Amino acid sequence: MRADRVSTPTASISSPLINALRRSLGAEAELIETHLSWLLLAGDDAYKLKKPLTLDFVDFGGIEQRRAACEEELRINRRTAPELYLGVLPVTGTHGAPRLGGPGTPIDWAVHMRRFPADALLAERAARGRLRPEHVDALAREIAAFQARADVAPPGSGHGDAAQLAALVQDNFKPLWALQRLSGEREQLLKLQQWTQTEGARLAPLMAARRTAGHVREGHGDLHLGNLLWLEGRPVLFDAIEFNPRLRWIDTACDIAFLFMDLHAHGAAPLAWRFLNAWLEQTGDYEAVQRLPHDAVYRALVRAKVAALCVAQGDDAA
Repeated sequence: MRADRVSTPTASISSPLINALRRSLGAEAELIETHLSWLLLAGDDAYKLKKPLTLDFVDFGGIEQRRAACEEELRINRRTAPELYLGVLPVTGTHGAPRLGGPGTPIDWAVHMRRFPADALLAERAARGRLRPEHVDALAREIAAFQARADVAPPGSGHGDAAQLAALVQDNFKPLWALQRLSGEREQLLKLQQWTQTEGARLAPLMAARRTAGHVREGHGDLHLGNLLWLEGRPVLFDAIEFNPRLRWIDTACDIAFLFMDLHAHGAAPLAWRFLNAWLEQTGDYEAVQRLPHDAVYRALVRAKVAALCVAQGDDAA
């Protein structure tokens, strides 16, 4: 497994357990850190452990919360990548001498995955100018098919509600305001925050109508190039959001807006528009275009929030 993450020799959150696990996997084992997880890569295998964090959008503070999150990650990602997600393993032994999948009382939990080559990531291909129109066309077909078979949010669930989305959008601003480096850009940030509030309110009736029509589904939630692969001649979606259902049970238009935004961020605007057009042709959901600017800005703010959290953890790369 690879991702658009940063390799680091030690975890920003001090973890003797992770360092001991890495040593136990051999000298060639690699450690990759995200703002929420550690990934250990060894041979053909990858092991993902949750950081013991409690934030406004995630609770991995206790071992049972981390176990439940691992099991949910396995469930939701087997919908699109069953060949990658192999199981959930207990970490046993001690923090100084841990074992993956061994007998005894668990001291933590890990998602066991099949490792894939770095160049399978579409983020890697985009960064090297190797992302092609045929990749984007296949992605549009795969994502549309996944969304068509995804569970529809039940009435009364609150998923996809305009007020809920507005709260999620505004939550992204909190760590941005906290960064001192933005002190000279506060007026620009304030204007952006006001625009999201006004635009979200304007779109509220459309969002409600789309909920009623069944467009709010259990989607992916983090559909950017770092969570998309090209394996054995086809696209594969992986690493869907497991830790907060509000971020996964969303309008299908909001889900694809992340990829639309990310293609622009990678300097591939023509491919972004090609993807959107192909997805619209597959789904017939031309109404989704009305909310695209708002949703694309929301997704850009999500990325900014992740970057801010990485800075807060002592890692300048998001």
